[in-house]
Amino acid sequence: MSGTVGVTISPRTMTVATLCTTEDGTCVPSSVVRAVGPDEPVGAGLAAALDEMQPAPSRVVADIGPVLDHWVTQLSPGGASPSPIGKVTVVRVSPTPVTVATPFDGWPERLGHQVDGGWVHLAGGVDLHGGRVIPEDTSAIDDAIRLAERRGSAAICVSGMGALLDSEVEHRVAEHLLRAAPGCRVVLAHETGGRRFLERERSAILAASLLPATSALLDDLETGAARAGCSLSLVGADGARLGVEDARALPTRLLGSTNGLVAQGAAAVAGVPTAVIVVWVGDHARLLTIEQGVLRARTMRRSARLGDLRFSQRHAVESILKGPAVAALTRDLVDDRPVVLTQVPTDDDAADGFQALTSTLAAQLPHAHMVRQEAATLAALGARASLPQSEIVRYAVVSGRDEVEQVRHFLLQIAQGRVLAAADGPVELRTIADHYSPLSFLTAGPVLLRAHVVGFPTDAG
Repeated sequence: MSGTVGVTISPRTMTVATLCTTEDGTCVPSSVVRAVGPDEPVGAGLAAALDEMQPAPSRVVADIGPVLDHWVTQLSPGGASPSPIGKVTVVRVSPTPVTVATPFDGWPERLGHQVDGGWVHLAGGVDLHGGRVIPEDTSAIDDAIRLAERRGSAAICVSGMGALLDSEVEHRVAEHLLRAAPGCRVVLAHETGGRRFLERERSAILAASLLPATSALLDDLETGAARAGCSLSLVGADGARLGVEDARALPTRLLGSTNGLVAQGAAAVAGVPTAVIVVWVGDHARLLTIEQGVLRARTMRRSARLGDLRFSQRHAVESILKGPAVAALTRDLVDDRPVVLTQVPTDDDAADGFQALTSTLAAQLPHAHMVRQEAATLAALGARASLPQSEIVRYAVVSGRDEVEQVRHFLLQIAQGRVLAAADGPVELRTIADHYSPLSFLTAGPVLLRAHVVGFPTDAG
């Protein structure tokens, strides 16, 4: 990955980092830290930081999750304001207007008030067998445009029941919206992933609310990277590398990225693509796993930052270990995989706790790697180590095995295309998941399909 640097950006600082190889073949981190803020635009700061890196980089992978997290927490109880998060109008497509939960039910009060741009119901969608219930009533779409204008919404979210079975439901609505209001920003809920309707809808609403501010930030970063002669990619909360336009379309993929990227960066410093990573944070430890450079991830997230709001987002899985559980780690419990120990410095007590942890585990895990770096440097190195990947989950109604194979092939093609779009160099496409589950336990009927493709670099750059 020579020529590639990672950068993590918080509301006040920017850390650019890379791994340099010494004469004895050891990889050591090298980083540049700069202040950012109103007097130091992010793009200009990035260009200046890149100019300080030696050798000069050609690729930048950016983690902007901390900035988006800050925008969201500005709307939490006790948070500062104003926040750049905008209002969102929702078009919910379902067979019936009767619902147990409207799109903005269950949101934290301040965040819900900020994003609530109203919603309209559009009768339509598909049933569990893929049949269209009734044709969509386009007059309701026009109502949504007028509602968005009255509420001052920054974007419109289209959320269709059954859209994982037939995404055309959402696409048809989006096409009508863009014909009637060409400047309208639209987010389709089925693109957020996840199997559950309400969580996909919330994720899409949150993405739509972040669109204008995120797009402006990405434009600034692209300009700064281009000034330094570099290409730009982003990294998500699951440690996956994303193309700029994918990140721009679904900003929720970038939220809450720090924990996973710190672990991914620690593994990169230790030089182990497969490992168990133990991150010490004050009075507890977070345990994450990585296999061949890919963090173990899941799709459903519950965020304390969002008042325990549940939404769809692919993110690194972590287990919290406290007290005796931390010291109980043994070679058997980690399946004899390499172990990487690191910490997120918080105070002197945390440092003492990490020292005690390493002393305890040294006898049980004699080959453990200890990585001591600032969290921002590790997150930037985690961004640098990211691999382009795409996971797609869909439902389909099939008439037999041949049709299953057609759908599987189609999903793999989509996933492979997204990986190639996110890659900034030659990659080898590897399929790490490709399976289906018949929901009726019969050869014909509804099935759940999942495809996951990763791009591994094939050159030294």
